[in-house]
Amino acid sequence: MKFQAAAIAAFAACATIAASFAAAAPAEARPGWAGPRDARAIAIVNHRIRNQARRIRHASRQGRLDWMEARRVRFELSHIRGFRRYYLRDRRLSFRERRHLMSLLDRNSRRIQRLASNRGVGRPRQRLSRYPGQRLSRYNGF
Repeated sequence: MKFQAAAIAAFAACATIAASFAAAAPAEARPGWAGPRDARAIAIVNHRIRNQARRIRHASRQGRLDWMEARRVRFELSHIRGFRRYYLRDRRLSFRERRHLMSLLDRNSRRIQRLASNRGVGRPRQRLSRYPGQRLSRYNGF
């Protein structure tokens, strides 16, 4: 009886020591957790994607992007989101993957800026209406 109690106490002590070592293990040793550097890179990519979606929405509401231009940059942003989802399937973001995502985001950001600031160049001319505050487009038959 005393032997069983001593064996149980020794096993509990070993389990406690093993748990303390597992808790102190570095991020690379813990499976399924991406470390602080990966978490920061993922947060930066997510922030840039949200910011570009906000810029597209804002520019299209202000009329600086027409529907086709907004559709084009939204489509590219959805491709970037697909790459992000594919790269994060292992919950890590390598240097090469991060560099690729950042280059795609840079290119899309320049495209948004260029299309939103072209001041109507290459767009169909808007006709003025007889009624104040109403715009006529080329799609409503006027």
